[in-house]
Amino acid sequence: MKTSQKHDANLQKNSTLYFQVGLILTLLATYGLFEMQFQIKSIPVITYPVDTDDTIYVNYVPKPTPEPAKAKKVEPVRKKLLAISFKPIDNNSPTKEPTKDVVTEPIPLSKPTVNKKPGKPAPAEKSTYSIIGVEQVPIYPGCEDFQTNDELRNCMSKKIGRLIGRKFDSDLISELGFSDKQKVYVQFTIDELGNVTQVKARAPHKRLENEAIKVIHKIPKMIPAKQSNKEVAVMYSIPITLKVQ
Repeated sequence: MKTSQKHDANLQKNSTLYFQVGLILTLLATYGLFEMQFQIKSIPVITYPVDTDDTIYVNYVPKPTPEPAKAKKVEPVRKKLLAISFKPIDNNSPTKEPTKDVVTEPIPLSKPTVNKKPGKPAPAEKSTYSIIGVEQVPIYPGCEDFQTNDELRNCMSKKIGRLIGRKFDSDLISELGFSDKQKVYVQFTIDELGNVTQVKARAPHKRLENEAIKVIHKIPKMIPAKQSNKEVAVMYSIPITLKVQ
């Protein structure tokens, strides 16, 4: 009986011992595995290029924009410049221009009043002088500083020429279809009071005549001409040349 109990005690001790020894060996083996160096054989990895651009490209074909219809090129209407002859025409001398183009009709004057009472003569008819032959020519506003007739005539001609150049509707040339030089002859009277009266015109077209008459009526009142220190009427003629430029 004692032998059996002793044998059981030895088995119990041996089991504990074996467990401890086995645990130690297991730990040593585990440590040894950690300390060991293994050759790691690298496995080649085949890579393929990957496009990392995330941009989305869309092929856009723009619609053809219809070209705007080309407007017909309209030639601008060229302003017709007026070339005005400033030289007064002596109405007492023959003109070099053809008769059909020159205002040759005499300026109608007031008919003398017939006095019905016997014994009293009728009043004398007033004379109209030429701008060239009168003793003292009319004085246009702004020309008062000039003294001689030549200076006064030149000043008046230039100012009348500027007025015609500003006021004459030169578009009439293109409207009427003229393409070359045209002349308008204007004749008028500066009466004893210095007013422009009895305006006449001769031109290739009636509208040019009317335009010339309208412009001449814009001439301002002047200091009248004098003959023997008396105010008299004078006749004045201007040839207006219209040039297409």
